[in-house]
Amino acid sequence: MPNYAAFARIKGEVFAVTWAVPEGRVTTYATVGEHLGVMARYVAYILATLTEEERLDVPWHRALPRARSSAQQRRALRAARSRLHVSAMRG
Repeated sequence: MPNYAAFARIKGEVFAVTWAVPEGRVTTYATVGEHLGVMARYVAYILATLTEEERLDVPWHRALPRARSSAQQRRALRAARSRLHVSAMRG
């Protein structure tokens, strides 16, 4: 994203929407992107490039890629639950 001011704004909004997802629930990059009017790939990029400090602060594990099948969705949910468990043990 070449416009750094816009990127910083979107990044802050992605953080806010991610924080708004209730604990124990998940959403998709596409849903976050639709809410903010940006493509899912921007949401994925922002959450994939968090600093270590941001990783500890932002509940990034509440946003997942959109699964293409129910089996993929189950695997993604299991992975998210596992990340939630690890996150809870750290914090």
